[in-house]
Amino acid sequence: MWSFPSLILKRWQRPLSLVLICIVSTVLADTRASEQESSRLYREKIAPVLTAKCGKCHGSEENKAELDLSTPQAMMRGGESGPVVVPGNPDESLFVEYIEDNTMPPEGEPALTTDEKRWLRQWVAAGKDLRIGSNSLDQHAVTPLMWRRCTACHGGEYQQGDLDLRTRANMLRGGESGPAMVIGDATKSLMIRRVEEKLCPPTADLGQAGIEPMREDELRVVIEWINSGATVIETPAPELHPDSPNADAEVFWSFRPIRTPEIPESSYGQVDSNPIDRFLARKLVGKGLQFSPPADKATLLRRLSYDLLGLPPAPADVRLFLADKRPDAYQRMVDRLLASPRYGERWGRHWLDLAGYADSEGKRSADTIRPWAWRYRDYVIRAWNEDKPYSDFLFEQIAGDEMVDYDQQLPADEATIEKLIATGFLRMAPDGTSANPVNQFSDRVEVIADEIDILGRGVLGLTLSCARCHSHKYDPISQREYYQIAAIFRGAYDEYDWMVPQPFNNQWEKSKQRYLQVCSAEERVQVASHNERIAEQIVAVRAAFESESTEDKNEQSESDENRKKKDQKRAADLKKKVEKLEAERRQLSKIRALWDRGRPSPTYVYRRGDETQPSQLVASGIPRALSIRSAPFQVQPPEHRQAKTGRRAALARWLVHDDNPLVARVIVNRVWHHHFGSGIVKSVDNFGKLGTLPTHPELLDWLAADLQAHGWSLKRLHRLIVTTTAYRQSSKVTKEHLARDPDNRLVSRMPLRRLSAEEVRDTILQVAGELSLRAFGPPDPVTVRKDGLVSSTLLATGRRRSVYVRHRRKEMPTVLETFDLPQMNPNCVTRVDSTVVSQPLYLWNSKMVYEAAQSFARQTALAAGSERAAQVDEVWLRLLSRLPNDEERILALSALAELEQQWRESATEPSKPMDAGVDSALAAFCHTLLNTADALFVD
Repeated sequence: MWSFPSLILKRWQRPLSLVLICIVSTVLADTRASEQESSRLYREKIAPVLTAKCGKCHGSEENKAELDLSTPQAMMRGGESGPVVVPGNPDESLFVEYIEDNTMPPEGEPALTTDEKRWLRQWVAAGKDLRIGSNSLDQHAVTPLMWRRCTACHGGEYQQGDLDLRTRANMLRGGESGPAMVIGDATKSLMIRRVEEKLCPPTADLGQAGIEPMREDELRVVIEWINSGATVIETPAPELHPDSPNADAEVFWSFRPIRTPEIPESSYGQVDSNPIDRFLARKLVGKGLQFSPPADKATLLRRLSYDLLGLPPAPADVRLFLADKRPDAYQRMVDRLLASPRYGERWGRHWLDLAGYADSEGKRSADTIRPWAWRYRDYVIRAWNEDKPYSDFLFEQIAGDEMVDYDQQLPADEATIEKLIATGFLRMAPDGTSANPVNQFSDRVEVIADEIDILGRGVLGLTLSCARCHSHKYDPISQREYYQIAAIFRGAYDEYDWMVPQPFNNQWEKSKQRYLQVCSAEERVQVASHNERIAEQIVAVRAAFESESTEDKNEQSESDENRKKKDQKRAADLKKKVEKLEAERRQLSKIRALWDRGRPSPTYVYRRGDETQPSQLVASGIPRALSIRSAPFQVQPPEHRQAKTGRRAALARWLVHDDNPLVARVIVNRVWHHHFGSGIVKSVDNFGKLGTLPTHPELLDWLAADLQAHGWSLKRLHRLIVTTTAYRQSSKVTKEHLARDPDNRLVSRMPLRRLSAEEVRDTILQVAGELSLRAFGPPDPVTVRKDGLVSSTLLATGRRRSVYVRHRRKEMPTVLETFDLPQMNPNCVTRVDSTVVSQPLYLWNSKMVYEAAQSFARQTALAAGSERAAQVDEVWLRLLSRLPNDEERILALSALAELEQQWRESATEPSKPMDAGVDSALAAFCHTLLNTADALFVD
């Protein structure tokens, strides 16, 4: 029997069904109508408005801030700051906010009308067009997560359990335990279960080599991707279009091609026969000025010697030059100084500043020593001495490893080794990732960012780093283009596939395979000549031991006991000598280099510069504004058999091409800066819109074109500059100068400059006769006192030039730090000179300076004898590179007489003994002169 409720339900079942069907049909019809209305609103009103008023900056072709508003799907992708619309919620939509408060379009562009703003809000609130396809996931949502969290153990270097998780195909193939993924069912996917059960990564590995567990939100993305079918779409990374450079390249001066301007007519006759002088004279005449009178020969020689060598001229050279009356005496001296080995030490130091050279890693308190960084320092010095063409010099430092097939040349020859050492340029930024606490993903990204910054400001004169978090606010460099530059280095610098700067102590046992790969470019490179020399020394030591043992056996008179003791001592000595030589051989067989491994990970834009927010996939390339039609950035496979990406070689070819608008301009401007104290472009590291404009743009282009036309020879550039009237003029400042050229931007006189930190120290040692000119090799050690004083250790051969002293970031020699040696964080493009009280206090109280003053006095007495007038002349020649004038000589002799009297009186006091063999009065006089402005400044 039917119950009453059942009867009622049965009676009304059919009518209720009909009602429900009607209701659903009505709702669906209303929804379809709403969707059609929303689509019609977009098609008829929104799309035309966006095209007309937003498409100029945010269309399908031009995407400022990486924002494309040409389609609803593109709007959902957002830009550099992330999504700009939230479907169904206009109040939370950044785009709607910017439109309604008139932030967009920018000032000067037509704003949206009130109706247009209302339509936009209505359309976003409906959200239908924006939701279509917005929830789909493809491999690009998952790939960065897998590379960051999983490929340290299951990637290109290691494949634990025979499992590689870099691609969808590899996930399906799986490893020893079977497939890692089951498409459509994350719960059955082994790789998901291992993460959920906290088995991957193993707890013991956390913190090692940057291994970090996958976050919950990241795991949800991977699960959703698997459950939705593990979609993979063909999305090749967008390439740049070198045939259509950015319009800004045709507007801003530094992005225009270098043109050789016509040399101006002579303004002064023979005085400005040098083309440089003609360009300068034209501006001077326009201001009612002319070059200052020429400096005297002694002043000129001291200026030239410090500028080219970083040292004062020897007294004998001063006398010879002053006595040389030949018309080309100055040109002969220029050639002589440019040929000196000291030239490379001076100008190599300028480049080492740019590269950020240091003998330690920085970044953490341990400040780990870089045992082989000095090889790069030596490479730079040799390159400047040899006048290696700047184009070759730069190419080798950017892509030297891609120029040689070093794996097939063991032992490698010197030319191969040199190319590898040159890439040390890209290994000079602070890098603390050799230790686990600072080998996290973010630490690696910082190292790469520092190297891009060094390349940008030092070589290109651009602040590329400003585009790391968002498109450059002033220069035409988008955020996408910044990461395209990062992709160029991906074959070697890969935050997903990192190689530590120094092996861990237990790395040999823990990861022998990886260690051997590191050795492929470092330890396996054999330096043939050095190894042979050391091997010969080892053989000689052993032969001497055998010879002495045989002679002892022939001495019958000596007891067996004594002979046994001698043999044991000799054996111990032999062991120490051989161990020392073997250690030297190992030291000489290692270099610090960068090399391409041929397996780059995909490169994604990091939204807001945050490595946890990867967004758009990009390919390697250079900024569109710098595209060169005649020499596009084009990656080519290397000629040799090694697996290389060829990306850095492509970058190097683009950099040194004659049509590159920046590279030649930047280097000639840097050379000019070091000679005249200020560049033609004062902001030597910024040729962008926030940098200073060139004072003489035609001269800058002429110098750049001339450098290229003459084989990129920097010695020729130096010779051209230092033989100008402008360089040889006096530094005297007149009222006319202060009125018409107060900052000397027109070069109406030579600037007075203070000696650099290295020049101060090296000069003190040279005048004291304690400067060793031994070049190259491992840096000289330093002594660190408990109170923090750091000084170079006095060796048997003396103290070497400052460029050869160990430069540890946290233990810089005090004398150099006091006189403004910069900290390399990451590098230094322009040094800043200070005048502070610690400088004279150091020179007066330093034990090193005090002892150098005594040696200075001894050297003076040896050269000049005991006659005071001759000693005064010798002191002036050694320190100031000239003879004293009459007033100076009288004051000096009077001071010496007074000092001599004081020392004679104090010699009887036990508390003030005179130094043996030292003329204390002369030593005090020398010490005083070392602290004078004449000694510390170049006129």
